[in-house]
Amino acid sequence: MKIQLGYKEYLDLEAIENKFKSYTIRVLAKVRLLNNNGWSEYQESIIDTGSPYSVIPYDLWKNAIVKKYYPTEIRGIVSKKSSFTKATMGTIKCTLIDNKNISPCFEINALLSETSDVPLIIGFSNILDQVKLIIDSPSKKCWINI
Repeated sequence: MKIQLGYKEYLDLEAIENKFKSYTIRVLAKVRLLNNNGWSEYQESIIDTGSPYSVIPYDLWKNAIVKKYYPTEIRGIVSKKSSFTKATMGTIKCTLIDNKNISPCFEINALLSETSDVPLIIGFSNILDQVKLIIDSPSKKCWINI
């Protein structure tokens, strides 16, 4: 099965202001979460191959079926002690969709954020490690094969 992903390219405005041409590229997936009433509406998420875990904002997981394991923190690439968001390590069930297909259900390891001020991120653990991810940058197309 093939699930089409989105490919978006943005000019880096800070770089442009400094006379340096650079782009930010995002690979995006449409994700649905399992809640008590079935599957949620899809949400656009960032595919982050550098993140071991997915990150789920509070407003998306608060009504979902989750298993919680332990409190933790979400930190970025700069791990300053003052730069973190409280979260809970847990698992949550999701599917990826495109205009034609729906993936099987994945139970993924996720950082369940205590705030909604974080992006929805699909990380490696229990999802990307089970599929073949193809990113064809020259043609600006990407997909997963399941």
